[in-house]
Amino acid sequence: MQDELFGAGAAAAQGFLGQLLQHTPAPIYVSSLEGRYLFVNRAWEELSRIPSRQALGRLTGEMFTPETARRLKEANRRVVESGAPLEVEEVVEAADGVHYYHTVKFPVRNAQGVLVAVGGVSIDVTGRRRAEEAARAAEAQSRELLDESPDGVAVVRNLEVAYVNRAFCRLLGYDRPEELLGTCATDLLSDAYKDRVTNNARARALDLPAPSRYEVEYLHRDGRIVPAEIHVRRIDFDGAPSSLAHVRDITERKKSEAARRESEARLRRFFEAAFEAIVLHENGVILDANQAAADLHRCSIADMIGRSVLEFAAPDSRETVRGRIADADERTYEAVGLRADGSTFPGELRAKNCTVQGRTVRVAALRDVTERKRAEQTLQEYAPRLQALSRRLLEVQEEERGRLARELHDEIGQTLTGLDLALGRGDRLGDDGLRRAVAEARDGIRELTGQVRDLSLRLRPSMLDDLGLLPALLWHFERYTARTGVYVAFRHTGLARRFSREGETATYRIVQEALTNVARHAGVGEASVRIALDRDALRLQIEDRGAGFDAAAPRSDGCGLSGMRQRVALLGGRLDVASASGSGTRLTAEWPEGGEGTCDGADAGGGGRP
Repeated sequence: MQDELFGAGAAAAQGFLGQLLQHTPAPIYVSSLEGRYLFVNRAWEELSRIPSRQALGRLTGEMFTPETARRLKEANRRVVESGAPLEVEEVVEAADGVHYYHTVKFPVRNAQGVLVAVGGVSIDVTGRRRAEEAARAAEAQSRELLDESPDGVAVVRNLEVAYVNRAFCRLLGYDRPEELLGTCATDLLSDAYKDRVTNNARARALDLPAPSRYEVEYLHRDGRIVPAEIHVRRIDFDGAPSSLAHVRDITERKKSEAARRESEARLRRFFEAAFEAIVLHENGVILDANQAAADLHRCSIADMIGRSVLEFAAPDSRETVRGRIADADERTYEAVGLRADGSTFPGELRAKNCTVQGRTVRVAALRDVTERKRAEQTLQEYAPRLQALSRRLLEVQEEERGRLARELHDEIGQTLTGLDLALGRGDRLGDDGLRRAVAEARDGIRELTGQVRDLSLRLRPSMLDDLGLLPALLWHFERYTARTGVYVAFRHTGLARRFSREGETATYRIVQEALTNVARHAGVGEASVRIALDRDALRLQIEDRGAGFDAAAPRSDGCGLSGMRQRVALLGGRLDVASASGSGTRLTAEWPEGGEGTCDGADAGGGGRP
C-alpha cells in the first residue's frame, strides 16, 4: 500500500515517515479514492478498535455503521471534488461512549501531483464539546432559574438591555421580554434618576470593581413610579462584558418606611408636647428629653443630653434611682429631683425598658408632686381634727337622743299620765255615755304613752347608760323578736364588765342596725350575734342565712353600712361584710378596746321565740 503512495525508491523515507505517523497521538488515516484504507496509525486503531491488519485494504462501509460510513464518504467526496483540505466535526461511537473529533481531511498526491488518496488527521475534542454542552445546559438552567426568580433580573451591555426575566417585565408592566430587549436601560428610569445613572455608567464604563447596591426609580408602563433596589455586578454575557442587575420592588418597604417616619414624627410630637417630664437614657446616660423635663429641671434639653440621670437626682435619692435602673424595675416610686439652680422637688417616677433600633434603653417619666405632698400634709394635719369632729358629732347625736328620750319620758309621759288620772276622776263622776267616752280617751292615752315610751327607748335606752351593754342588748333582743318574729341566737364573752361609753354605744348601734337589715331584707326566722371582749379588743359578728346580696356591686347606703363603718373607724377598727345572693350575710367588726377587768367566760342566749 505504501509503495502505491510513495513509490519503491523511497523506502528510507517511507520507514521514517511510517514511524513518525505511528507514534503521533492524533488518529491518522489515508484512504484511496474509492474508500479503501491504505494507512492507519496506532491512535486510529485505538480509537476504532480495529487492528490495522483488518483495516488496510477494506472499504469504509465494511467496517463502520451505515450512517458513519455515509458521513466519511461524503467528506472524502468533497475533498476529492475540491482538491482542497476540509475541516469537519466527526462523531464516533466508542466503547466508553460518544467521542467528538475535529478532523482535517486533505488530498494526497503522488510525485507527479496526481490526486491518489484522501488523508485525515483527527483531534479529540470530546472534553471541549462536553464542557461546551455543560456550559450551554448550565446557561439554560440559569436562565430558567432567572425566569422563575421572584426578583427582576436584567443584563445590560453598553447601556442596552440584553436580557430580562419575566419578573422584570411584570415589575415594569410589560408582557414579554422581547418588548424590552435592545431598549436603552436609562429610558426605563424616571427622569429624576435617568441622567444620574447614565452619567455614572458612562464614567465607570461598566468597570465595577465589586458588586454595588443602590436604589433607583423605574418608570412603569402606565406612568407610575416604581421604587426599586438594584444589586449590580459585572459578568461576561455572550462573550461581552455586561452588567447583571438583580432588581427588587421596594414599594411596600418605602410605604412602610414612610409610615414609620410618620409614626416616629407623631410620637416625637407627642413626646415633645407631653405634660410629664420624659427622659430617654441608656445605662443612665441621657439620650433625649422633652421640654417638660428641661423645664422641670430648669435647664435646656441640650444641657441634659449626654449627662447621667443621677446628676438630676438629689444625693439622698441617687442610690434609689441607681438600683431601680440596675433592676429594670417598672414600679412607680418616689425620689427627690435636683434642679440646675440647686433647688430640689419631690418627684414620682415610673420607668420601663424598651428596644429602640436594637438598643436597650429606658424611658422614664417624672412628675413633680410638690402640690400633692402639700395636700397630703394638709390632710394629715386635718385628719385628727376631722376624726375628733366625727367623734364629737356622734357623741352629740347620742346626747341629743338621750335628751329627747328623757323629755319624752319625763315631760310628755308625765303629762299623758296626768291626763289619764284626770280622766279617771271624770269617769267616776259622769253618766254612762260620758264614762264610755272617758274610757276610750284613756285607752288612747295609754296607747300613746306606750308609743312614747317605746320611742324613747329606741332613741337611746336609759339602761345602756345605767346598767351597761349586756342588759341593753338582752332587752333589745326580746323586744326585737316580739316585734319581728326573728329569733336572735346570742353568745358573748367578757360583757359582764363595763367598758368605754363609745365602745358600748357603737356595739349597740351596730347590732341594732344589722338586725334591722335582717328583718327587712334577709327573709329568715333566725339570726346570730357573737360578741367577745378581752383585754385588747372587742370582736363582733352578726350572721344570717337569708337572701344575701352582691357585696361587690355598687349600691346606695340604704342598709346603714357607711354609718357602721364610720363608727368602727372612729374607734380605730375595721368592719367587713361578706355576702352573696342566696348565701346569707356575715358582718364582722373589730376594734381595740382596753380596760381593767377579767373575762367572765359566760355565754348567754337572748331573744326567745315569740
